[in-house]
Amino acid sequence: MFDCCCCECTDEKAQVVSTINDERAATSSGEQGDVVVAASGAGARKAEREPEEAPEPLGEQAPVTFVAVIVKEKGSDDVGWHLDLLDKKVPWVSRIVTTEKTPIKQYNANVPAERHVREGDYIKRVNKETNSAQGMRDIMRGEVQLEIEIHRPQIFRQTIVKDGASMGLDLLFGPASSSLVVEEVRDGAVKRCFPDVQRGDRITKVNGQQGDSAALMQAIKASDRLEIEFSRCAG
Repeated sequence: MFDCCCCECTDEKAQVVSTINDERAATSSGEQGDVVVAASGAGARKAEREPEEAPEPLGEQAPVTFVAVIVKEKGSDDVGWHLDLLDKKVPWVSRIVTTEKTPIKQYNANVPAERHVREGDYIKRVNKETNSAQGMRDIMRGEVQLEIEIHRPQIFRQTIVKDGASMGLDLLFGPASSSLVVEEVRDGAVKRCFPDVQRGDRITKVNGQQGDSAALMQAIKASDRLEIEFSRCAG
C-alpha cells in the first residue's frame, strides 16, 4: 500500500544552493524528505529586455472547486494518492494510485467525470482543517470519513528567455517530487518575462519535460529559452 503523502518539506532538512546565470543546482541527498532551494544568483546582470505580457490562464478560466467525500474502511487505510507537502499550507496531488483498489479510486468511479480528483489538483480543506498541510495529512491518516475541498489548478504557459540573466527564483523540491515550488521571486528572467509569477506557483513542465523534479531542474539549466508550464492554486 501507499502512504497518503510524500515529498514532505522540513526546515531542518532544507538546503540552499546559489545559482548564478547557468542555474547550477545540486540535487539533495540522503533520506526522503530532503529539499533543495535553488536560489537566484546575486551577481546576475540586469536584463535589458522589456517585460512580456503576462499569459492568460489555460483550460478552466474560473477556479473550479468541489468537495469530495471519501470513506475508508479503517482510519489507518491509505487514501490512494501521493501528496506533495512542500507548500506547508496547500497539499498538491502529485500522483493517484491506479494499480490497487483504494478509497480515491472507488470515489472517482462513483461520481461524474467533472468531479473526479485528478493529478495536479490542490487540497484546501480536510474536514475542519484549513491552515496546515501537515494537519490535513494527519486527519487523512486517522479519520474514516473525509470531506476534502478540491481546487482545480490554473495553468499558465510562458516563454522565458534568460538572455544571460539568472532565473531569479528560489525553488523548493524534494527527491520524490514532480514539480518545483516557487518559494521566492527575485529580479531575473522569470520576473521579466512573466511578471505575474507568484510565491506558491509550481513549475510542472519545462520544454516538454515533466514528471521528475531533478529532470525539471536539468531542463532549466540546459537551455537559454524555456517554455515553462506554471500551476497555481486559485481561489
